[in-house]
Formats: sequence, structure tokens, C-alpha cells
Amino acid sequence: MVYSEKKGFMVENQGKLFSAGLTLIELLVTATILVLLTGGALAAYRSFNDRQILSAAAKETKNNLSMARNWAMTVKKVYCSQTAAGYEVDFSDDGSGYTIKEKCSDNSSSEVQSFSFPGGVTGDYMGSFTFKPLTGELESGSGVEINLSYKGRTQTVTVKASGLIE
Repeated sequence: MVYSEKKGFMVENQGKLFSAGLTLIELLVTATILVLLTGGALAAYRSFNDRQILSAAAKETKNNLSMARNWAMTVKKVYCSQTAAGYEVDFSDDGSGYTIKEKCSDNSSSEVQSFSFPGGVTGDYMGSFTFKPLTGELESGSGVEINLSYKGRTQTVTVKASGLIE
């Protein structure tokens, strides 16, 4: 190794002198590439995370609707002293969640359980539908589509007239 006042430390290889280090340009190019790769990975992670939040909300909604349908099919009575008339799912007007209610034959109903969508997830269905006792079919006779939205993404939960949930 040779030291030169003008060029700093030099390495001798087959009689030629080479600089032992990286230039500022090489360091800047390397740092820029690392920043771009990190930024791309962070954007991909955020997109993946958003999809997972929406997917989890849709799965939770499907599970809760299936639970209400199963309660109707088994004629589970919690509050009714009369004959049970099914389970009603009532969606909030602001799209933030829904409530499962037990319906009784005397037209009364009692809230069994309330659910809220995860932060930022909203549902577009406003209204209610009822699963009939024993069959689990929808009382209205027509299917329902519930569109869940989160950061520009949408996922649909469908309840068919037969009560099947997709």
C-alpha cells in the first residue's frame, strides 16, 4: 500500500495504483437505490395491509350473519317468551356496523349483539333483513348485497334469498 499526498491511500496491483475507497457518486447512487427499494416495499406493504383489513371485515361479517342464520334455524330463544319469529340483522344508517336482534311472534324484538366494522371500513347497506325460523331463508324473499369499502377498495358480501351467505 502506498500513500500519496495528492490521492490518499492507493493500492498497487500489477504496477498500477488504484484508489482504495468509493467515490461520492457511487455512494449517492447506492443510497438512492436503497431509498427507492425501501419506498416501493413500504407502498406494497400498505396496499397489502389495506386489502387484509377489508378482507377481515368481510369475513367477520359473513361469520356473524351465518351465526344469526344458524340461531334462526335452530329457533334459539334468548328473550322471547312467545314463539320466535327469526333473527333480524339491522344495519346502521351511517354504515359503521350492524345489530342482530331476536324477533318474537308478538312483533317485539330484542338486541342480541351489536357489531362495528373496523376503523375506516364502511358498509353501504342501510336497512334490515330477517332470517326465518327453521329454514334460515330471508323473510323478504329477495337477496341482499352488502358492499364494504375501505380506502377506495370494495368487497361484497351477498345473502341469497335462500339465506346462503357468500
